[in-house]
Amino acid sequence: MEKEYKMSQARKDELEQELNYLKTTRSDEVAEQIKIARGFGDLSENSEYDEAKNEQGKLYSRIAELEVILQHVVIVDESAASDTITIGCTVT
Repeated sequence: MEKEYKMSQARKDELEQELNYLKTTRSDEVAEQIKIARGFGDLSENSEYDEAKNEQGKLYSRIAELEVILQHVVIVDESAASDTITIGCTVT
C-alpha cells in the first residue's frame, strides 16, 4: 500500500507550482551551470563542474519526491465542521 499524503488544496497547488518551476526554469539554470563549468577545462579537477552536477542530482531528487507526493495526495476538506483538529484548521 502506498503512503497517502494528506494536505489542503492550497498546499497541493504550491507543490505543483514548485514542481513546474523545478522542471522548467531551475532545470534550465542547472543545465547552463554545467555547460559553463565544462568550459573550465579538465573535468577530473573541476570543482565548478562537480558542484553543478551535485546541484543537478539534488534537483532530480526533489522532482522525483514531488512527483511521488502528488501522485498519492489526498485532499482534506478544510470546510468540514468537526470537533477535531485536522489539516488546515485554525485553533483559537
